Amino acid sequence: YGVPHPANNRGGSQVCEIDHLVSLELGGADTMANLWPQCSAGYAGWREAGFRDKDRFENYLHRQVCSGRLSLAEAQFQIASDWFRYWVEAGRP
Repeated sequence: YGVPHPANNRGGSQVCEIDHLVSLELGGADTMANLWPQCSAGYAGWREAGFRDKDRFENYLHRQVCSGRLSLAEAQFQIASDWFRYWVEAGRP
């Protein structure tokens, strides 16, 4: 992906992580093909939402699926196709 490793990338100063594109809680595979680097504000001028926001959105989608308000297929589509768009549309949960 060409993302340089940030210095001191741990704990409160963590700005990047290797993330599952489709999270395990939404039925994503634990394979290299489902992993990608994801950064957050503070990384190389990045100002948009980041991995912590995506993590909260994954939890929200999981709750939606478990409650029957959203199908698993739709949750997987949202997280894999354009999670940022769907996160904004859901009110940034």
